[in-house]
Amino acid sequence: NNKLYLFGYCYPAIWCFDFESRTFDIIDKWAKEIHYTNNEDGCFHVQFKKVEEKVYLPFMNVNAVLEFSLKDKMTKVHYVGDKKQRYISIEWDGENFWLIPRDASTGSIVRWNPKTDEVKQFDNYPAEFEHHKYAFYRTAMIDKEILAFAHCGNKNISINIETGNMDIFEDLYDTTGVNGSKYPFIYKDGKVIYCLLNTEVIRYDYQHNNVEHFPFSLSDEIIRRQEHKKLKERFIKYRHNGFVYEKRELSLCDMIRLLDGGMCKETVTK
Repeated sequence: NNKLYLFGYCYPAIWCFDFESRTFDIIDKWAKEIHYTNNEDGCFHVQFKKVEEKVYLPFMNVNAVLEFSLKDKMTKVHYVGDKKQRYISIEWDGENFWLIPRDASTGSIVRWNPKTDEVKQFDNYPAEFEHHKYAFYRTAMIDKEILAFAHCGNKNISINIETGNMDIFEDLYDTTGVNGSKYPFIYKDGKVIYCLLNTEVIRYDYQHNNVEHFPFSLSDEIIRRQEHKKLKERFIKYRHNGFVYEKRELSLCDMIRLLDGGMCKETVTK
């Protein structure tokens, strides 16, 4: 309806920008009734579900889902699952929402029916699955399966929405030695899933079980700018009383590169 909605990650509010009046409306009354059970994360992540004229957003820092009406901007907080649950992603099967845990070391896959408020938790993970805290990140639902892609977890998981059974879903590329999110960006188009990585795009045809790789490269100048931006953010984050402490996130070499304007690693080493 000619409006842009911004859902807060660190900022506990929804911003609505009206393109006709060029004004902002801040919807944040819901934030006052939330009692967060975790302070490590922000409110919402990138995945949400739009069902008719309502948007459903899972909370990362509490066992809840926010229902937001695009018609009248009304909100309602639904507490779903026990208090140890927090959620990173959400899928809709036409009757139930499926919530993927933010913390898989304690959290379960949760099925929630918004009409009956019936909740069922599934924790029958495959034996090979390691219960990493940040196991999952992005999800995609195709046919009767939800594919939960690994973030820092050792395995991808597929969940059958009819039975709740889980199986290992094999990686679409060699993730050995990957530092950070294994699947940072997922886009689903019908029964085809696109994965954007640092150096390639993967096209996965679920129906025909076919995987294609499309590599790309960035110029040295773009890489230097990206690295310098990251280093600058880390410098600000770990600055305290005028000092910068060397940590895993900001090594001495990284610090020199930052001060030197983002020069390449080889130059700084010399």
